[in-house]
Amino acid sequence: MDLESLFLNRVPPKIVTTIYELESTFPSEIAKRVDSPFAHVISVLQKLEKEGLVETKMEGRIRVTTLTERGLHLAKLLVELRKVLSDSYEVERKIEIIKQELDSMKNDPKTDPEILIFKLIPLKFSIDMIKKNLKEGYTREINFLEEDIKELITVT
Repeated sequence: MDLESLFLNRVPPKIVTTIYELESTFPSEIAKRVDSPFAHVISVLQKLEKEGLVETKMEGRIRVTTLTERGLHLAKLLVELRKVLSDSYEVERKIEIIKQELDSMKNDPKTDPEILIFKLIPLKFSIDMIKKNLKEGYTREINFLEEDIKELITVT
């Protein structure tokens, strides 16, 4: 069992993050997205509303559910927690290591060009591997890292 499933595979966090993703929605849509019975979703929504995390209002015959300010804050925390617990945390960690390596190379003008190239090859390989398994949201950072490597190669 992975950490995300262990901590966030419960219906209430899924409901909160689903409402956050959709901004406002209907209980039936939430039930479909979190794969939970409609009656259970209604029960959870009532508890969340008592806690001041969601609010529901009738628009004609349709019940619309939105997050309150407090619910929005909680949803952002849950999304961040999910990010930390998921594979994207590993990608971010790898990107950070590559950034540190590149920064140290940029700040050391005494490095022999042949050694520099020798150090850049594994970094380029790591970037290529990240790109191969890229999740949304990292394209820009990866492009910056590739530009840094190209710049260091052209300097040598």
